[in-house]
Amino acid sequence: MSSNYLKWVSYFKVLCGKFGLRPHIDAPGTAIPDDPHWVIADSCVKSWLFGSVGDSVLDLAMTGDDQTARQLWSAIEELFPANQEPCAVLLLEQFHMLSQGDSTISEYCQRIKLKAAELRAVGHPIEGRQLVLAMLRGLQPRFASTVDDITNSTVLPSFSRAHDILVLKETWLSSDEKAIASTAHIASVGSGCTSPGGCRSTSSGASFSGTGGGQPTSPKPAGNSGNKRKGGDGYRKGGGGRAPQPSNSATASNPYRPMGPCICYNPWAPQGLFPSGGATQGAAAGAWLPGILGASPQAHTAFAPV
Repeated sequence: MSSNYLKWVSYFKVLCGKFGLRPHIDAPGTAIPDDPHWVIADSCVKSWLFGSVGDSVLDLAMTGDDQTARQLWSAIEELFPANQEPCAVLLLEQFHMLSQGDSTISEYCQRIKLKAAELRAVGHPIEGRQLVLAMLRGLQPRFASTVDDITNSTVLPSFSRAHDILVLKETWLSSDEKAIASTAHIASVGSGCTSPGGCRSTSSGASFSGTGGGQPTSPKPAGNSGNKRKGGDGYRKGGGGRAPQPSNSATASNPYRPMGPCICYNPWAPQGLFPSGGATQGAAAGAWLPGILGASPQAHTAFAPV
């Protein structure tokens, strides 16, 4: 039986009653083909039937042009209640296998109501407590506490009341999940280090270790220091050795570079050592170069009012 059969029957009866035409489908009265008013009313009801029923149903219900509205209505009614008991077996199995899955509470309850309507149409109504308990049985595990509250209540709430309670719980759970996801996102974005003790530059130059209390690891000078000869230039006179390579004075004097990537760059972090002979304003050679924003502010003055 189609799931919308009962809704269609109710709608069509209301439509006919609105215009006082219920006798044309309810009463098995004798047709009056000689009365033009009766013919007009009966033709009106037949046109509504033709427009609201599918072709597959009309092909089985129609018998001829002289068929009255009452006869057509009765033929349609006989099609749907056929094989009620076999349909009831299948519908009961489908009903008890319903579960929420990934659907919302409202979608899940709608599916339960539609299946209960189909069972009612074949003479096996499921209403009241059975409908509520069947709904609670198929809920997701995250609603376990709410299910306990409903089942342990003194009076089991109606289906609509249980639906409202579960929708409210679903709203709270959804809000909590969004808050947790937002917190996790902020934590993952803000996890980039901002101190020299935990950052490591991806570019060549100085790297900072997290175990040295924020102090840099001085780079080892390049070159073959172990092969120097006493009093010599580092190569034999007269050729045969390799001449010393020219070096970039800027790189040699200050090999440190700003730390990267940008997400863990600290503008107050020291940028390296003063080059020998380049110290200014009382800074000794080998002292730390300040960050691009100057010296790091103290904790008690960082947010002092101006």
